[in-house]
Amino acid sequence: KSNGSQPSNMAETIELCVETLRTFISDSDQNLKYLGLVGFGSLLQSQPKVFHSHSECKGLILKCLSDEDVTIRTRSLGLLKFMTTQRNLVDLITQLLGHVEAASGEYRCDLVGEIIRMCSSNKYELVMDFAWYMDVL
Repeated sequence: KSNGSQPSNMAETIELCVETLRTFISDSDQNLKYLGLVGFGSLLQSQPKVFHSHSECKGLILKCLSDEDVTIRTRSLGLLKFMTTQRNLVDLITQLLGHVEAASGEYRCDLVGEIIRMCSSNKYELVMDFAWYMDVL
C-alpha cells in the first residue's frame, strides 16, 4: 500500500506463492523448475524469512544443487543465503564441499565463492568454530 502497510491478506498471498513456486521446482520440466527458483529469489527479496516457516522448500532447493542443468544449480546456490543459520551452517557447508568435489569449471568457483560468502557474512557471525572454518578453507 502507498502508506507502507501490508494488505490484510498478505500471509495468504505468500502461502499461495510458496505453494505455486514449490510445485514449479518439483516439476520435471527444467523451465518450470528454473522459473520456480527465479520466483523464490524475487519473493525472498521482500520476504527473506519465508524459508524459516517452510522448511520443506529448503530440501527442494538443496536437491536442485545436484540438478544436471548448471543454470538450475547456480540459481539454487544463490538462494542458500536465505536459508543459512548458525544452526545449519556446518551442515550446508559440508553438503557444498561434496558438490565442490564433483564440480568443475565456473560452477566449482561459484560453489567455493558461496561457501566463503556464507561463512563471512556479517563479519563471520554464523561461524562458531574458526578452527573448523580454517579446515574448510
